[in-house]
Amino acid sequence: MTSQKFKLNDQLLGDFGEFIYRKYAESQNFQVKQTNVAETDVELFKDNKKYLVDVKSSWTKEGGFKGRRSRVDIS
Repeated sequence: MTSQKFKLNDQLLGDFGEFIYRKYAESQNFQVKQTNVAETDVELFKDNKKYLVDVKSSWTKEGGFKGRRSRVDIS
């Protein structure tokens, strides 16, 4: 059997990052709503508080996302 190397595209990495983020938040007893509206990918609800999340999935040798965010009310 030979092994194959697959290259992940940005869309697949982003979708996978959001999936992992949702599953972790659910494990921490957050209510999770997938939105993908503007810069908000996920909305989290817990103890009558709402958290807006912009999930960033990066795949570079330099590390994670280092870009600017246009909103201050997003995690």
